[in-house]
Amino acid sequence: TPEWLDLLGSLGLITEVNGDMILRSARSIAKDGSSDSTNVMKAEYFVNYLWTNFAEFWSRDLCEKLSKLRFVPVRSAKSYSEDCVQQVEFRMYKDCSVPNDGDIVFHVRPILRDTHVPPHIAWDHLGLKTPPPTRDVLRHVDALTKCPVDRWNWQNSLVKTFQSIFAYLQKEWNDLSSSQQRHLRSLRLIP
Repeated sequence: TPEWLDLLGSLGLITEVNGDMILRSARSIAKDGSSDSTNVMKAEYFVNYLWTNFAEFWSRDLCEKLSKLRFVPVRSAKSYSEDCVQQVEFRMYKDCSVPNDGDIVFHVRPILRDTHVPPHIAWDHLGLKTPPPTRDVLRHVDALTKCPVDRWNWQNSLVKTFQSIFAYLQKEWNDLSSSQQRHLRSLRLIP
């Protein structure tokens, strides 16, 4: 209520969230960096709040400052290829991929949750790109060819995942170097 905000203000406490408060919160999460449940919950709440209330805070400068901070909670890409529990780590947006690109890079790049994807207008300023770099897609394809089918743990089926990869490769084929094309031809890519 306005009365409580006045009381908090008179005590010297923060009564409104602004760009500086957003940066302080992101820095606090990045500085802690631990994957304990408290910090992960704090980060999840913060990122959800940030993008839900984006219009109140938007500025190019704020996004560029946020782009340098590891405050985004994501499932580690390593957790798809190792026998381990789902590891949460904190990454910068430029290190992540959007969910629609998950099939083509999940072994090598963390995938954002739907609720952690910022509005498109902020992507360039945060360093978020789609599609991901071709080198990452190729590293992912290499990793998939070494992954035993009986240990598949991605959210989409093996068939759907490879359909996404083939669609990407077909679109980008002419832009691949001849050595990249030769390497792909040498792989066992039919699941």
